[in-house]
Amino acid sequence: MRLTASFYRSLARLLGLLILIIATVPSVNAQTVVQIHDIMVAGSTPIIGTAATATLPYSPYYGQTVSVSGIVVGVMSSGDYTGTVYISEPSSNWDSVVLTAEGMPVFGVQSLNSACAVVGATVTVVGKVVESTAVVPADINAAGTPGTGVLPTSCTVTSTGGTMTQSISVSSVLTEFGDALKYTGMTSSETFYAVAPATGTLTESTETETSTGQFWATLASNATSNNHLFRSAGIAGDEYVPSTAPATVATWGGNPQRVLIDTTTFGGTAVNITVGQSITCTTGSNIKVGATAGIGLIDYTLGYARLLIFPTSVCTVNGTVAPTTSATADSTHFHVGTLDLNRFYSTTGATTGSVPVTATAYAARLSKASQAIINSLGKPDIMAVQEVQDYQTLSDLASTANTLGSVTYVPYLTQGNDPNSLNIGFLVNSATLVTDSVAQVEKSSTYTTTYGSSAPLWERPPLVLNAEFVRTGKNYPVTVINVHITPRTNIGDATLGPDVRNHRAAQAADLSALVQSYQAAGANVIVAGNLNAFEYSDGYVDVTGIIDGSPAAASAVALYQATNTTAPLTDFVTAVASTSRYNYIENGDAVVYEHILASDTVTNSATASASLASYVSTVTQPHFTTDFAAINANSSTTPAGLTPHDGFVVAFLIPPVPTTAALSATALNFGDVDLGASSSLTLTVTNTTTFTSTVNVTNIAISGTNATDFTQTSNCTSLAQGASCTITIVFVPTAIGSRNAVITVTNDSTSDPTLTTTLTGNGVNTTATLTPASAIFPNTDIGATSAAQVFTFTNTSTIAETASAVAATGDYAVSANTCASVSIAASGTCTI
Repeated sequence: MRLTASFYRSLARLLGLLILIIATVPSVNAQTVVQIHDIMVAGSTPIIGTAATATLPYSPYYGQTVSVSGIVVGVMSSGDYTGTVYISEPSSNWDSVVLTAEGMPVFGVQSLNSACAVVGATVTVVGKVVESTAVVPADINAAGTPGTGVLPTSCTVTSTGGTMTQSISVSSVLTEFGDALKYTGMTSSETFYAVAPATGTLTESTETETSTGQFWATLASNATSNNHLFRSAGIAGDEYVPSTAPATVATWGGNPQRVLIDTTTFGGTAVNITVGQSITCTTGSNIKVGATAGIGLIDYTLGYARLLIFPTSVCTVNGTVAPTTSATADSTHFHVGTLDLNRFYSTTGATTGSVPVTATAYAARLSKASQAIINSLGKPDIMAVQEVQDYQTLSDLASTANTLGSVTYVPYLTQGNDPNSLNIGFLVNSATLVTDSVAQVEKSSTYTTTYGSSAPLWERPPLVLNAEFVRTGKNYPVTVINVHITPRTNIGDATLGPDVRNHRAAQAADLSALVQSYQAAGANVIVAGNLNAFEYSDGYVDVTGIIDGSPAAASAVALYQATNTTAPLTDFVTAVASTSRYNYIENGDAVVYEHILASDTVTNSATASASLASYVSTVTQPHFTTDFAAINANSSTTPAGLTPHDGFVVAFLIPPVPTTAALSATALNFGDVDLGASSSLTLTVTNTTTFTSTVNVTNIAISGTNATDFTQTSNCTSLAQGASCTITIVFVPTAIGSRNAVITVTNDSTSDPTLTTTLTGNGVNTTATLTPASAIFPNTDIGATSAAQVFTFTNTSTIAETASAVAATGDYAVSANTCASVSIAASGTCTI
């Protein structure tokens, strides 16, 4: 068929109509064209673009497909978000609204179009606005601060070699969690101060660390707090508060000023820093593309504030930090230490769950651990250790430490229930202690989980050491309980948290009952180990309070557990200066995990006259590893990097031998004593100690109402075991009636340093008799003299008497006498 011109004109009109129809049909891939600050809205009521009240991390465009453009200023080359880029609004396009960010992440764009993952490229991205948790599921904390960005479906490079020159300061923010969301993706030139050391990635078989170049810091100096941030009591601001917790549960802010400094995620060289060192970073010179101002940018993809340092920045670490150590044990003290050795495995890996390490790695770990025990902790007489593979591994450590420190440690370890063969044990110095027994307890105990099933209560059951410190006369017995409470990991998780809290409460209650049973039996109890708990309540379960007998009130914790410790323990970490009170750093917060507690009551006066806790003379918190960069693990010449834990040491004075003494009587009664007369009695002082000992009598004194009526003499000085001395006490009454006093014997026995006896007597007048009491004379003529009659005078007193005169009255006269002006002895007579 021949096609005419009219046909072609009709076809053209039809095609034009089809084109018009197609042009007017909405695209299935339609998207809103926006700027970065339209998406990244971080205020409560910002007025910008189409945003009204929605805020980060809940963007007003959350869940919508958008088209957005920006300059690539950073490419993540490591971590969970490898291949993610940060794009920034060109400086000329920044708005004037503080509550909107001018940068944002584009997740995984490198795998979509590698050309879009080049710093300086200006790109147009089409994709959905999502939170970072939609890309990499993570345990975002209670502050609810995941990052917001675009998950792209396409990316186009529109130009290269672009720059973004503007920089902002965030030093005045970070007063609450999520405070810097409004600066996401924006470059900053802050000065920062490390509050935690640079971390690393461990290759366990070789025990080597590769630095991550990441460390927690603040944007303000912490000089007044020893360069650290310290945790407080209660649930932190970035932790989950369980719905079942009382409204009055203890909480605290959580140190929102923390920011993670990350020197490697953008491909830079890892910076390694120790807490206490200073660091300065400057913008690199001759930067041609990307961000030409600022040292890095703010990121929230992991749920907390990070400062991602540009690889072009130049960072310098300044200064050195020396470790602190404990005093070495001596003859007048005994030292007890504890140290979590953090997965201390050997070359064999023979036990369940253990990881075999190379011979070189094992030798290095043995060397580092020995240096920690001998040099840093001062070679404690009793060393409680946690997370050791098996007895042979601990035996190897004892041998290495003995060689280094010229000590005689004997190892004790029993396998527990831990699936990774992490066990607890003791190193006991046989030169200063006699070991009576070492026993694992509670291995078969169970608890009921929040899921209703039964599970082992202890992964690492308590290990109990009964030993005696050698001292002259009689050894001093102690009972040391080595314990490792299950960690706080996931304690605030909505799903796993209830059982973690339940498990920790059950362990604390069980340990509390164990402690009290030993105290009730007269033991001097020490608890040493990693409680994975603070010296105060964490607001979830007050583990330490349950153990020492002072749990937080039910109104202050999510899960209350009563204590079984009726005789309290003293937790000695509270004696450490507040700015040094830490042996672990948890996400930038300095905390105490390792504790030593001791009986605060006299459990048995036969072993000591005062409580074990009262004999503590020195409490030392060394810092030799917690503050130091992880890569120190790679050096065998330092204990730094051995473990994240600093351990803890307490020095006790060796209690004096409990000597005893006694008096032969608690009261002496002198009876009636004539005025001017005297009476004497004796009192015996005896060293009643049942072993070789000496008691020195230091003073004898008489006191009381009539003290001057009594005097004493003695031969009392130093008394050997079982020996006695005599005190002679003389009573000379100075007045009629009851006379009272107290004699006090002071001595240096530990149990009976003050002995007393009451003294009583009665002062009476002298007496005499005249016999016969009457006489009848015969009838006699007036003027005549009768025959004489004889009277006998008898001195009935206990002292001599003198008759001053003898006389008769009336018609009678004394014809003769032998009494007048004559001293008549006691019981003596004379005649008249």
